[in-house]
Amino acid sequence: MKHDDHAALVALDWGDQTHASARQRAGADGIERGEIAATPEALHAWLEQLGQSHGGRPVALAVEAGRNALLHARLEHPWLTLYPVPPATSARFRKAFTPSGAKDDGPDAAVILTLLRTHRAQLQPLVLDTPATRELAPLVAARRGAVDQRTGTANRLGRVLKGCFPQALTLAGDDLTKPLALAFLRRFPELAAVQKVRPATLRRHRSPLAATLPKIEITA
Repeated sequence: MKHDDHAALVALDWGDQTHASARQRAGADGIERGEIAATPEALHAWLEQLGQSHGGRPVALAVEAGRNALLHARLEHPWLTLYPVPPATSARFRKAFTPSGAKDDGPDAAVILTLLRTHRAQLQPLVLDTPATRELAPLVAARRGAVDQRTGTANRLGRVLKGCFPQALTLAGDDLTKPLALAFLRRFPELAAVQKVRPATLRRHRSPLAATLPKIEITA
């Protein structure tokens, strides 16, 4: 299979909780599969790693059309050639691969990769050199800066909590960027505040640990 000048062909199947990926490197027969958490940070880190693993050489990435987050990615990673796949097209191919019509992220990523590999000439790469996309570029850069700032702030908060209130990282959840975690910390800024309430109160905050609180003694 000829990759032309691309170091790899990659497909991404978008999901609510995770995105499934399938990659075929130039000159290789096997397909590498993986999963990415459905967060901007995880997607950005995955793209950074993808670019580094191929030394910044061109990579073709196919994904169902309408995923605007990938438009941002295309602007941030010029080595990436993005191929939006019409949902109806991927659905027809999925039906051919799975006649039952059942949708599963793993096979779908492989289906989209097959589309990219065998029908790339019929797919139109995303072209961003338009007045609208040039205007969008600084907004994308600002968005990336805001995401990086949020990640940095959450990491610093996590380090502080590890030192003075490590139980919060279990009770509030590992992702301190989520509104639920921040609401928990506003309501319970220290361990003493947690120890004063009943388990039912914590359940109302949807703590991951709430269901097991009767079995656990929370100590300093």
